[in-house]
Amino acid sequence: MKPPAQGVAGAGGIKSTTVVHKQIANDDAQVSAETGFFLPSNDRHFGEHLKKAGGYQIATCQRLIKLSDTHETVLDIGAHVGLFSQPLSEVFQTVVAFEPVPTNFECLQKNVKNKNAILINAGIGKWGARKMYLHKGDNSGSWTHTEMEDVETGLAPIIPLDLFSFTGVISAIKMDIQGMETEALQSGEKLLLAHKPLICVEAKSKYGEDKTIQAYLESIGAVVVDQVNKDLFLKWL
Repeated sequence: MKPPAQGVAGAGGIKSTTVVHKQIANDDAQVSAETGFFLPSNDRHFGEHLKKAGGYQIATCQRLIKLSDTHETVLDIGAHVGLFSQPLSEVFQTVVAFEPVPTNFECLQKNVKNKNAILINAGIGKWGARKMYLHKGDNSGSWTHTEMEDVETGLAPIIPLDLFSFTGVISAIKMDIQGMETEALQSGEKLLLAHKPLICVEAKSKYGEDKTIQAYLESIGAVVVDQVNKDLFLKWL
């Protein structure tokens, strides 16, 4: 039997049906004291991971902060529930977080409270409404654009990165969007060449290694400077 879904597909897109966890003081709450993060109510994957590790991909987050030459604006593309956005907002002047899935976005709004955070309920890539698929009902991070044996589907708004106007310097971009990374980067080529930010991108996942990410970034002048597990770090030197 498939686990319960995170949301349902409708004419208007992916719609939230799950009850987002509330503060522990409320009777209908279940936020883990160990994690400190709100998660969609059906999620089991991240709660267990956070309790065991004491945080999410801490080494990657710390390396991003260290390798970034400045700490002005960081873009968190595929922000999920803010597991990166929140700690980054404590260091960078501004965090702009993009998350297209409403159930995740509701939690993102609850988790990332700093006034220097801008939260946008959309994905990055070629313009339009993109069909997305949730592979595992108990893993709110398993939404992708790849059709498999899926729990559910829905439409999500996708906007090219170059359509956004940012003030100041883009110091870094963190990106984890389950196979859409190259498309998203190409949609922001003008921004990349203008700001030349540090790029932290997941290039290897359960779907295999995506060598087009590195090839594309190297073709416009970036080079690999480090790697933490499946995440590559690239800079313009």
